[in-house]
Amino acid sequence: MGQGLLRHPALGAPRKRGTAAAMSHWKRQTYRGPARARKAAPLRLPRDTTVQHGFCAIMRSGIDQLTTNHTAGLNGRNIECVHQMRVALRRLSATLALFRDVISSPSAARITDDLRWLGSILGRARDWDVFATQTVEKVNKAPRALVAAESSAEAASALRLAAHREAAQALGSARYYALIRAMDTWLAGKQWCESLDPAIRPLLEAPLAEAGRPWLDRSARKARKAGKGIKHLTGKQRHRLRITIKQLRYDTQSLSSLYADKKVRPYVDALRDLQDVLGDLNDLAVARKLMGIVKGRDFAAMNDRLGAAIAERLKALAPAWRHFRKISPFWE
Repeated sequence: MGQGLLRHPALGAPRKRGTAAAMSHWKRQTYRGPARARKAAPLRLPRDTTVQHGFCAIMRSGIDQLTTNHTAGLNGRNIECVHQMRVALRRLSATLALFRDVISSPSAARITDDLRWLGSILGRARDWDVFATQTVEKVNKAPRALVAAESSAEAASALRLAAHREAAQALGSARYYALIRAMDTWLAGKQWCESLDPAIRPLLEAPLAEAGRPWLDRSARKARKAGKGIKHLTGKQRHRLRITIKQLRYDTQSLSSLYADKKVRPYVDALRDLQDVLGDLNDLAVARKLMGIVKGRDFAAMNDRLGAAIAERLKALAPAWRHFRKISPFWE
């Protein structure tokens, strides 16, 4: 276990104090935090923040959100902590994608892979949590349907428990602690830009508000392209749209404090409303998939109700998309 901690490419040479001591140190760093879930604190970057300082501040914010929810997430004391850790992982991945023009490091790919690895495992636990505690009850209003919902939740309990055990193993693994330490070392030692082309290096000291405009444009273009023909998108295409909208929302959250609030708020509100619709549709689609695994009583009727709920929520998608498209980007 200890050797795994020190094998991460971004860690450098093993420390002289020994593997056990290193593991103990990084466990102390990552086991802090209350039993209640903690959302990320609002990120307020000074208007004159440079690209270099902005990247480090945004990454540190994501790491802090991840580690402060770790204890309760590991112990399974609060399922919302697992969700907040997933959010933190997505924020970190989104930040790496947003700043990719100035990231040049042999360790970048490994860190990205590890973020995806952990996000995938926590995602499975979160899917079962949402299925058991939210989605099934939402689409079952009648008393008879609620009995079926309870049956489905009971049938899902073993699978949900297994998913949380897998999550706990990942959160207590050497690979998790190596990832936290690797990101810390990566930022503190400026290893994330160590191989940057000399011609691009001056961009690190450029104002992030200016450098970020084309980056936000890039994310917004991807979202517009993914939402083209919104009424006729397949489930797979809507899933792709949801991912691009989520990336754009994280990007705007990271950089919004650099721009005028009166322009930021309408855009962010419209983006949030659109993401809410897409998120609901995804939860329902995932619930339908999980129902196929659970096969509880009244499976056919439950599946029909989930299908009806998807059709109903789809009615809100096109209006939310049109409203979002009408709002001018705040960075222009």
